[in-house]
Amino acid sequence: MTSRAFTKSRAPFVAVCASGWFGYLMPGCSHPDQPGGAGTGLPTSTSVGDASDDESSSETGSVSSEDGTVGSSSPTGAADPTTSDDTSGGTTTLMGTTTGDSTIATTTSTMDDSTSAMDVTSDDGAPAESDTGVPPTTLDPGTVAQIDGVFSPWDKPDSLGCAVAVARDGAVAYQRGYGVTNLTTKQPITGKTVFYLASMSKQVTGAAIALAVEDGEVTVEDGIRTHLPSLPGYADDIRVRHLLYHTSGLTEYLIDLSSPKTNADAIDFLAGKTLDFTTGSQYNYTNTNYVVLAELVRASTGMSFRQFAQQRMFMPLEMNHTQVRDETSPTIPPNSATGYILNAGSWIDTTPFLETFFANGDGNVWSCAEDMVKWGSNFGNQVVGGAAWFSMMTTSGKTDYGASVDYAFGIIPDSHAGRPTVSHNGVALGYYTQGIYFTDGDGDAVVVLCNAGAEARADDLAPQVVNIVF
Repeated sequence: MTSRAFTKSRAPFVAVCASGWFGYLMPGCSHPDQPGGAGTGLPTSTSVGDASDDESSSETGSVSSEDGTVGSSSPTGAADPTTSDDTSGGTTTLMGTTTGDSTIATTTSTMDDSTSAMDVTSDDGAPAESDTGVPPTTLDPGTVAQIDGVFSPWDKPDSLGCAVAVARDGAVAYQRGYGVTNLTTKQPITGKTVFYLASMSKQVTGAAIALAVEDGEVTVEDGIRTHLPSLPGYADDIRVRHLLYHTSGLTEYLIDLSSPKTNADAIDFLAGKTLDFTTGSQYNYTNTNYVVLAELVRASTGMSFRQFAQQRMFMPLEMNHTQVRDETSPTIPPNSATGYILNAGSWIDTTPFLETFFANGDGNVWSCAEDMVKWGSNFGNQVVGGAAWFSMMTTSGKTDYGASVDYAFGIIPDSHAGRPTVSHNGVALGYYTQGIYFTDGDGDAVVVLCNAGAEARADDLAPQVVNIVF
């Protein structure tokens, strides 16, 4: 079916000037999570009425992120607390912070890689399921060989790597892991290995809002202070759609990683700030928007974002290894891949930061490749969500002045070989993630999740799989 090569996923870029990590964090000079990628040439923002692309590039020590920007024609991914890996012994960026200290010791992950099933807490009601291994594939041997060739650099018993899954006609057609989840345990990656999704999580938040709109709990024109009156008065003019399309003007909360660790922290952080620009006047990708949306889900539905996602989306789609992590789920999910960043020739385990980071909506969905192609297939077969949900999820937004915003409800509309798609990536703390889903009713999808930092960029690898299979 291939008639046009699917291009590399792109995302806007923003530099970060924070320094240190953990107890040594300093405020940065710019927010860390905007759609952007290396050499993409995509803009980080568009002013009133301007839908043209500006030139910008991502260098080592800066943070890329994963949401599309105004005028972008390619699916993209984003970065939560993002990372950029430097193999030359220079600066390494961690979740919006940088460190030039090449003597940082590699830490050992505390996660339990021997446990194969996601331990979902009882308040979510998700069933547990054991990892039964890779199921027989429905792809032909030649196609499988080509996919395996893409991931051959990581197909080693002592290498970090990736999980890949493909869905065709609404069913998982292929899943496999390449490399290991952890450099200490050497547990092999499989299609059921759980990864931190970074800003690939935003599509889950957007989907939750779209369901709440279908349920009549909220509208896109609601003022956000109607639901969250504790927000500062300068948010009076912000509507739900402004958050969804990154046109709110709210400032980035991931400036100082030593402070906002929860959604409540992020809301409190906003009290002492002002808008970065007039609400509705331009696009500027900001993690804060989706943290506020997660809190809006809680305020409008009476369920936490974690509970709502589990009951309304993950359970119906049989995503048995997926959860939103918040303060009620204090441990890293079992069967997880450890995220690593390469600094001065040494791999740094980023688990210590994630163990104490609970903010969600912009990130903190943990899932596996197999579950996420089930999620992606839903854009074709719509097991969850009706016609209104689908339209909201797949329609790009606008500024209040009519400029196009190449971003929908936490996901980027695009096309491949004449077929409509949506996609989003994630870059954070050594995790690179990418999902590309077809929306024409067939339930086709590709997901790639990696844990080797910039050594294995899912936003580069997933389009290659799309070109092979579709």
